Parts: sequence; C-alpha cells; structure tokens
Amino acid sequence: STAAYKVDTSDPDIDEFGIEFGDIVIDKDEKAKRAKALKENENAIRQHNEEFRRGKSGFYIELNELSDLPADEEEKQKF
Repeated sequence: STAAYKVDTSDPDIDEFGIEFGDIVIDKDEKAKRAKALKENENAIRQHNEEFRRGKSGFYIELNELSDLPADEEEKQKF
C-alpha cells in the first residue's frame, strides 16, 4: 500500500516526500534535480486533475514513489 502524498500550491518539500516514500536523497545536486522533477510532476498532476474535475478525463492521479524522478529516470525504473 502506497501512502498518498498531498499536492498543494506550495513548493514541494523533497525531504518530506523522501520520508513519505522511503527515498531520502543526501547529495545536494541530486536533491535539486529531484525537487525540480517533483515540482514539475505536481504541476502536471494538478493540470490533469483539473481536467478530471471538468469531466475531460476519466481518472484522477496522485503522486507516487516515482514522482521525484526526471522523466528519463522514471522510465528506467518502470522496466
């Protein structure tokens, strides 16, 4: 079971996200890269869920344990 990480309008807290999903990043550069990816994914999720609320999408999405990965790294994790 995966815990839901709430999407809000504030900047994402990569440390809180890491604690929630058990993936704490120490390296400063990696943390910055992950924080950027998390913010981008939060924005994409927000936009998608707005479409869902308007009836233009059939499903609602939430952040998950891959949401702090840049797209290229996320694809590697899926396979």
